[in-house]
Order: sequence, then structure tokens, then C-alpha cells
Amino acid sequence: MVSDTVIIPVFPSSLSLLTLETSLNACVDAKILNNKLKVIVVLTGCSANHLVKDTKESRKLIEDMLGEYEDVLFASNFITTRKIWMDIVALGKGITESGHGQATGQFQLLMEEIVNGDS
Repeated sequence: MVSDTVIIPVFPSSLSLLTLETSLNACVDAKILNNKLKVIVVLTGCSANHLVKDTKESRKLIEDMLGEYEDVLFASNFITTRKIWMDIVALGKGITESGHGQATGQFQLLMEEIVNGDS
């Protein structure tokens, strides 16, 4: 079985950023088997508080790191940490079933970007 798209979620934290290189290298290896493989890095777990600078700092570090990789996209849309994400897991639902307008809208924008190749 072969995938056409890999989405690499990255939290705006040092530990998550440290593992990104390993994930990217695995994708480079996978491209040998599937040269059409599309690799997209997505920031997730971002703070909704604009005063928290982790997201902006992480975005800059990721952009710098991706300069070393060909054909790896960095999604402009991201996922904000919200309680609803924990709640839906317990209910066995997806975010679009949650009724939470902001979270659903944010997720749909990200999916449109990924599906339409707007990264």
C-alpha cells in the first residue's frame, strides 16, 4: 500500500521540532519508492493567545529547516489548541461533527489547503 500524501504534525515545542528532521528524512526515503509523494508539515497545538510567541518562533525555525528539503510544503493554516479536541475523542466524533464553529472552520481551511495544494 502506498500513500500519496504525508502530513507531519508539529507542536510548537522544542521536543517536537527535534523530531521533525527524523520525520522529514523518512519522507525523503519514502520518495524513492513513490516520487509523487506530497509531504506537508502542519503546526498543531498552537496557543490561541497572541502573546504566546511559540507559534511564531516555531514557524520561523520550521521554515529555516525546510529550506534544506526539496518538495516539502509548510501549511499556512494551523490548528489551535482547544478543549473541544479532547472532548470529541471521548465522544468518538470528528471535529466537523462537534458543532464548534471556530475549530471546524480552522480544520476545514487546513484540509482545503492540503487537498487543493495551496501550501
